[in-house]
Amino acid sequence: MINKLSVDKWLKAKDELDVAKLKEMTLRKALAASVINNEVTPKAYHVEVAHGRLTATLKHNFKIDMGVYTKIEHKLKSNELDCIKLDPKLKLKEFNLLDKKSLLRKAVIETPAMPTLTFKPKE
Repeated sequence: MINKLSVDKWLKAKDELDVAKLKEMTLRKALAASVINNEVTPKAYHVEVAHGRLTATLKHNFKIDMGVYTKIEHKLKSNELDCIKLDPKLKLKEFNLLDKKSLLRKAVIETPAMPTLTFKPKE
C-alpha cells in the first residue's frame, strides 16, 4: 500500500522542480539575450562579468519537412541525399497485432522505459 505522505512528497518535489525549471529557463533566456545582443549567427558569445566569464551559445535546430521531402526526393542529387538520415519508426499499434513469431520482431529492440506518474486530486 502506498501511503499518502509518499505521494504528497512526490507531488511537492514535482511542483518545486516545475517552478525551478521555469525560473531557470526565464533567467537563461534573459542572460543569453544580454550576451548575444541581437546577434543571429550560430556561435559562442562571451561577456566578462564581475566574477567570471559568461558564455551563451546560439544554435539552430534542423529537421526535415517530410511532406516536402517526399515530393522532391526523386529530384535530389546523390550529395544531397547523403545529407539525409531517415530513421525507421515503429508503428506500435500495427506491431502489436503481429504474430509473436514475426520476423520483424528480430529487428526490434525493446527496453524498459522510465515510469511516469500522474496525480488527479479528488474534487
